[in-house]
Amino acid sequence: MKKNIDGTWPTPFSVIRAHPAPGQAAPAAKKNIVSRGAGAASSGVNTTVGATTGLVNTVGDSATSGINTGVNAATGVVGNGLDRLPGGAGKPVKHVTDNVGKTVTGASDNLYHTAGATTKGVQGTVSKTTGALSKGDVRGTVAGATSGVGNTVKGAGKGLGNTVGDGLGGVGKTVGGPVGGVVGNVGKGASNAVSGITGGLGDGVGKLGKGDVIGGVGSTLGGVGKGVGGLLSGVTGYGQNEGEKVDAPEGKKEGQFF
Repeated sequence: MKKNIDGTWPTPFSVIRAHPAPGQAAPAAKKNIVSRGAGAASSGVNTTVGATTGLVNTVGDSATSGINTGVNAATGVVGNGLDRLPGGAGKPVKHVTDNVGKTVTGASDNLYHTAGATTKGVQGTVSKTTGALSKGDVRGTVAGATSGVGNTVKGAGKGLGNTVGDGLGGVGKTVGGPVGGVVGNVGKGASNAVSGITGGLGDGVGKLGKGDVIGGVGSTLGGVGKGVGGLLSGVTGYGQNEGEKVDAPEGKKEGQFF
């Protein structure tokens, strides 16, 4: 390095960049090419996944609405015809058609919500994982992935539990009487079991991803215990989650077969 004319040493370029002269802005630092590429890839993946899950939800919504509209229209027409039969002869059959219609529409709604919870969980998992990956955060990547998986399991499990419980509950109402009451209680017990076990598993996976091994195992085992307890309490006629007695077998009523 040569000295200046006045005999001083020239100011290093790094110092000039760090301390620009008045009125001059420091040149912007160039981003690492790898970081920029990872960020662009992450954004592209998230956009694609978001569009795909949105399309799935839209199609599911349209299908569910179509099914429910058709079922309600059919049961309505059949019910009106049965009401016109003399002497109330159509009441037993209408009891069946009405409850079958409600069971079918309830099942389609629950399946739609289950699919929605699943797609939302998948989208959240991808978003959290790719976001952490683009920053080179390995620990955040694992935590984001496990958290997303846990939320997906919980959401889908709750939807499936409702589907099973409402489905068997609808069958129980259709059959009626003591047999129907037993079927309904089994449905509520099964719903408690599925929701409890998947809820505990989802919480456990999320905690394991954050490094909380003891908490993760505890949540998983707690969910299993809650699920088994909910199953037994439902079958025996007592709702664990609500803390109150559920439908107990009743005597035969009008329109019931058993």
